[in-house]
Amino acid sequence: MDNFWIYHGFLLLIGLTLFPRLSILMCNIPGGLFFWIIWIVFPRIVIAFYASILYFDTNPILVFLSWIIALSGESTEKSYGYKMKNQKTKSTKESEYELIDE
Repeated sequence: MDNFWIYHGFLLLIGLTLFPRLSILMCNIPGGLFFWIIWIVFPRIVIAFYASILYFDTNPILVFLSWIIALSGESTEKSYGYKMKNQKTKSTKESEYELIDE
């Protein structure tokens, strides 16, 4: 495959890093049912996988960075979502109620 920088620019890298689902949706990447299921759950892993297949020969450093971002980004996203979920349920459990007798 050709070099990544021939067809794409720095703006696409920023989009794939910050907004992976939207960027993949706007790209013309063919995929079946399994691709779309993984796209919903692990979008950064899909990006790293396709980067490995298409650009490993010409840009190994870029592929290595995509896997680092994929693995760290997915874990960060999931842990932040889990933390926010626990914080929401925790705040409702600790609320105090006052009974007023009339």
